[in-house]
Amino acid sequence: MSESEDSRSGVASDLPGVEIEVHARTDVGCVREHNEDSFLVADLSTGSRGLVPQVTRHVAGENGTLLLVCDGMGGAAAGEVASALAVETLFAEMMSAQSTLLGEEAVAKAVRRAVRTANRRIVQSARANPGQRGMGTTLSGAVLCGDSLLLAQVGDSRGYLFRSGHLVQVTQDQSVAAALIQAGRLSPEEARSFAHSNIILQALGTSENVEAALSRVRLCHGDRLLLCSDGLHGQLSDATIAQVLAEKSSLEEACSDLVTRVRAAGAPDNVTVVLARFTGKSLAVPANDDPPKHVELPPDEESERPTRISRRMSARHASTSEDQSTGSEASTLASGPEESKAPSSTDSEPRDAQDEPKDDDNPGGSAPAQVRIRSKSGIPKAAWIIAVFLLVALIAILFWKPSGG
Repeated sequence: MSESEDSRSGVASDLPGVEIEVHARTDVGCVREHNEDSFLVADLSTGSRGLVPQVTRHVAGENGTLLLVCDGMGGAAAGEVASALAVETLFAEMMSAQSTLLGEEAVAKAVRRAVRTANRRIVQSARANPGQRGMGTTLSGAVLCGDSLLLAQVGDSRGYLFRSGHLVQVTQDQSVAAALIQAGRLSPEEARSFAHSNIILQALGTSENVEAALSRVRLCHGDRLLLCSDGLHGQLSDATIAQVLAEKSSLEEACSDLVTRVRAAGAPDNVTVVLARFTGKSLAVPANDDPPKHVELPPDEESERPTRISRRMSARHASTSEDQSTGSEASTLASGPEESKAPSSTDSEPRDAQDEPKDDDNPGGSAPAQVRIRSKSGIPKAAWIIAVFLLVALIAILFWKPSGG
């Protein structure tokens, strides 16, 4: 019986531990000139990485497996630099922390520290290289820890878990659209055509401080994890993604089909897909078609300096009034897009939280949404200013009449 047949039948194989099969694909899309996405698949126990046989099919060692998708932004080659720096740093930091990866709490701390280190390196690179100013990247990652996945999220790339025909998003988008959905001001259907859907609340490299949102999901035999950039979920509905995963048991075929469908839809952005399947005797067989459930972990109390995003996460875990505070934050974003939808001319240099405008709609003191957000259009603001200036000059030339003419 093959691994895919074994997974679908609900019978675990005879190998000990968790068996992992993984495949990935990235594509520049139909519009962009550069692919600013990066991904990583790595066995942290052996140090092997990439789509090589010892990684695409392996039994997880004591240090687990690391999967990442990063969606860079910043225009020209800067987005590629940011996403590549994030991937390389996360891999190096998790490998160097091998001796401490004992238990979920230790893994969570290692992931948070690795994300902060990646953020600092991107910020430092942007400061040292003027051509990289304003670059940043999202991050959606997963680390296998025993029979669970620990997921890390910054920005609006996504993680999904597919089990028994159910596709469940197990990360939370850090975007304006997601904040409005949580506040009840926007439906998921409306969000797909929302004018500011490309604006995110947090990214690596755009601020001195960043805090990854962590969540955990307990794996069952045959579960499939999908990590993807918004080039996928921005073009395909969850229902379409679920249909592809249900129809394609081969991970390679599923990745190929997803990218093909995105390109058929126009593929205005880069698209990256990492797909992994988990099997083995150590994993429970899913019962009664129960959909997967994930748990959000509390924010790190050891954060060097709390960001607006981390304070908001703390508030959500500290009280049951999160819905009201989220509504207030989302209202501010909705009523004042001119203030938040684009970086200022001085925004190419990362700035501290106290330099950001205060949220006057949040008098109760609960954590406001991080105002400093990034548009992933890839076009610097200076280019827009120059374009507008040239347009005005052209209009003046066309319609100018000499006095007395």
